[in-house]
Amino acid sequence: MVLAARSPKDIEQIATELQAGGHAVVPFTCDVSDPQQVEALARFAISTYGHFDVWVNNAGGGRTVWGNL
Repeated sequence: MVLAARSPKDIEQIATELQAGGHAVVPFTCDVSDPQQVEALARFAISTYGHFDVWVNNAGGGRTVWGNL
């Protein structure tokens, strides 16, 4: 799973806690209000796992970038 948030400290702490529980989690710092950062997040997920099955955006807005990948 790739977790993304604007705050590197917060997302790394959450990822560390989940990893300690045996979960495969990778943190990624991203501001979803910036389309270039969202595209970088999508590319990171694809390069890390080969694809993504589900994209959950809980930031109140949406972006569609994977059509360009």
